[in-house]
Amino acid sequence: MKQLPTKQRILDAALALFSQKGYDATGVEEIARDVGIKAPSLYKHFSGKEAILEALVASIAETNKETHAVFSDDPEEAVAAWSSVRIDEWVSAERKRVEALLRDTYAVRVRKFLTLEQFRDAQMAALFADRVAEHEVSYYEHLFETLVKKRFWREVDARTAALQYVAPIHVLIALCDAKPDRKRACMEMLEAHIRSFCLLHQVDGAHGGGTRSTPVGRSLPVSLM
Repeated sequence: MKQLPTKQRILDAALALFSQKGYDATGVEEIARDVGIKAPSLYKHFSGKEAILEALVASIAETNKETHAVFSDDPEEAVAAWSSVRIDEWVSAERKRVEALLRDTYAVRVRKFLTLEQFRDAQMAALFADRVAEHEVSYYEHLFETLVKKRFWREVDARTAALQYVAPIHVLIALCDAKPDRKRACMEMLEAHIRSFCLLHQVDGAHGGGTRSTPVGRSLPVSLM
């Protein structure tokens, strides 16, 4: 297997150490040792620990844009997809997204790193807030707002609905991070949350009596949306 570039290996090692020990307790020498190089070699790629942190922050911010979208990063495109899928498909897509986040070592370390460092550094606190509020919540807010406008969903404050949708998912992810043996139970709770959320907000008559195979939106062709 081809080895990753040294610069990327430095970032990966730094994230692993920062997520375990915290930024302040991690030294450049430790990072270099975990990469398998000497400290002077590390300085060829980064001027110091702060530069490594800045590169990590940029990488995390970019990754944030890709981790919340199930069908599309573009909410307008997502509306077309979400309004025509059935609840089982919505549940399955969200479950796959969450399971991927739980399996992804990088994503797990980012969550631990930001959780630790938000209390130490204002920049980390802002990144932690941005990760949830400015990207994920805003994404779902726009999606739900559009579903309401198209009369697929009942009238609702989209921002509040987005928070109500996202918050339980983050609680379940945190629980899985802390207690991996609870994953199966957490996934069952995730499915129950999504099903009840969909049925709560759908327009009457759009879900055919609340069956599990119900469309998330009305049964209109995508071309008519």
